[in-house]
Amino acid sequence: MAAALPLPVRLKLDQTLAQWRHWQCGRPLEGPPQFVAPLAAGHSNHSVLVGDSRQFVVRIDGVDPAAHGINRQAEWLALQDAHAAGLAPRPCYFNPDLATLVCEYLQPDEEQRQEPGQVAALLRGIHGLPLRHSRLDLRQRIRRYEHQLASPGASLPRALAGTRDRVLERLSRVTARDHPRSMCHNDLLRGN
Repeated sequence: MAAALPLPVRLKLDQTLAQWRHWQCGRPLEGPPQFVAPLAAGHSNHSVLVGDSRQFVVRIDGVDPAAHGINRQAEWLALQDAHAAGLAPRPCYFNPDLATLVCEYLQPDEEQRQEPGQVAALLRGIHGLPLRHSRLDLRQRIRRYEHQLASPGASLPRALAGTRDRVLERLSRVTARDHPRSMCHNDLLRGN
């Protein structure tokens, strides 16, 4: 089954599993977790379900985080805070050299109803987490994405170019206000 993974991903998975004694899982593991199944890949990573008597997700970077403005060290620290606050599964292992992260597996809900009160409570919990040095600069992020989307000698796709000025104008209005800083998830996809 693991053979279905691209070779670089499979090698990083094998190396991460070999480090199982270093995983911080609350109760120590009795042996190395085994490959269970690939999970749906994200835009910037591969996720693999592994387990022994418990299950874990191994996330392996599929892109260069720095090139996309992603700070995995800050994310690791934020995940620890989110777990301590009861908002996220336990992060167990982080290896920046392998570009891998291991967290306890949280079984998905059979039905994910979006209750506004629960979503609001979750967002308040995230916003209440300790601040990190790493800050999202939306203007810089937009410029990075524009640069990545434009091939040499080409301009932005018409659909994006038509909204650029409005987005930057609204961003200027928002950033001109003195808002209190807070932790933000920044990847609120339905699955997250």
